[in-house]
Amino acid sequence: MVASLSRRRLLGALLGAVATGVLLLAIHRSESDFDLLWYSARHLVNGRDPYPLWREHWKYPLYYPLPAVLMAVPFAWLPLVLARTVYGVAVGALFGAALQGQPWWRWSVLLSGAYVYAALRAQPNQALLAAALMPTLGGLFTMKPNSGLVLFAAYPSRKAVVGSIAILAVSLTILPRWPIEWHQAVHGTLVIQPAIQRPWGWLLLLGLVRWREPRGRLLAALAVVPLNSLPHETLALCLIPASGAEMAIYCLGTWIATAATMEARLVAPTLEAAQRLVWPWLLGAVYLPMLVCVLRPSARKHPVKREPTEGDDAVGGPGVGQGV
Repeated sequence: MVASLSRRRLLGALLGAVATGVLLLAIHRSESDFDLLWYSARHLVNGRDPYPLWREHWKYPLYYPLPAVLMAVPFAWLPLVLARTVYGVAVGALFGAALQGQPWWRWSVLLSGAYVYAALRAQPNQALLAAALMPTLGGLFTMKPNSGLVLFAAYPSRKAVVGSIAILAVSLTILPRWPIEWHQAVHGTLVIQPAIQRPWGWLLLLGLVRWREPRGRLLAALAVVPLNSLPHETLALCLIPASGAEMAIYCLGTWIATAATMEARLVAPTLEAAQRLVWPWLLGAVYLPMLVCVLRPSARKHPVKREPTEGDDAVGGPGVGQGV
């Protein structure tokens, strides 16, 4: 049984890697969010603190915590363009492995605007989703703690806690001051805000009506945890659809939001202004339809399948770690 599961995971990883690789090769980008991690990782391996050096390479501070930089270290030896592609393929492979065993229609998330946007921007959100479904990877939540916290609220795991503590301990050993420097980088930014501070974002708190279900907790966490108002942050919502029809609604909505984002980035003078333009589209096309899916009585038909983890249910009480 274990061997069979491993083979399925390998097949899923291969499918995820190929799909992401084809996407990255078909649509070339001159930059991605991974680029600053790559520069920072190269500074780190050369014994330099990457947080004060962001102006040498990027227009925004290093908003990522040091564990995200550590995850980029294996790619720091490659040329940037190649490293960007290999990193994206590796993240896609993790996501594909996590999708194995899910209903076939859940694989259509690879065609969603949220996935395409996240892959082209080389965001780590796919890896965080893999960590939610495969708790042995739970330490990856530290790459992006705000998005990781949202997923942990929905799918708590002792393995994720242990893995995260271990990675944080290693990072503090390497650079003890990084939490202070990271806080200084993100403090006061208008780029990252909770949904409840945006117009009508409080509606996501209605997910608490289903607080015993992971999907309800996911929506409620998305309401209060500070996040970007951009399509890649809606990737976690791919865990909400309970049927192929609901997944089609999700995919269509994320493409509407992605198109609105592309338009906003062209006309808005700053990223903060662009997010203000994008938010109504995200809310109307993605968040609210998924809220309706959560509140519908038929929501239990097709639960998200999660890697079995002995004893993890005790993290949040009976049944908290189970699929919806």
